[in-house]
Amino acid sequence: MRALSVVAAVGTLLVVRRAGACDHWTGTLDLRSTAIRAGLVVVAHRSDATIALVSDDPPWEAFASFEVEDVLKGSPIATRIPVATEWLHGGGIEVAPGKSVVLFLERRGDRYYPVRQGCAVLTLPVRDGDIEGTLPPALLARRLGFAWAAWPRRVSSPAFVALPLPLVFAVACAGAGFALGSHMARRR
Repeated sequence: MRALSVVAAVGTLLVVRRAGACDHWTGTLDLRSTAIRAGLVVVAHRSDATIALVSDDPPWEAFASFEVEDVLKGSPIATRIPVATEWLHGGGIEVAPGKSVVLFLERRGDRYYPVRQGCAVLTLPVRDGDIEGTLPPALLARRLGFAWAAWPRRVSSPAFVALPLPLVFAVACAGAGFALGSHMARRR
């Protein structure tokens, strides 16, 4: 009887520990740790008020659509991405439709989840194009240590790469020299 009560107590503790999103054993990640762990960091806005319910395995999960405005880290699977929301069981984020935020996400399949199942920074508000009203997204990216943050990539516009003029000139000269050499070889 005593062994059964010990097993029941330990089982209850494990279930309760698993049920809580964050506990004192693992803690909540700070902003820098969250950004490092995130596979995708984007500025996005919730595109509408609809919720999609998905169940590959129990439990059911709820997802909201977000329209990506700016990519600070990683590469999204599309310009509109599904992100887990806390609507059903608290395992996601809560953002009002139309509101822009910075999202720190991990990808599983074709869906996105908050870093460490919500045991991290979930969102940062964006107002008038600045994070928390004071910091441009590119500056946040540099402060978080993203080496590629000097030129934030916009998802909606094509990506152009700036090449140094001497490199362009060298490639053009090499091509012209090759063409001229081929032409001269055929004349002989």
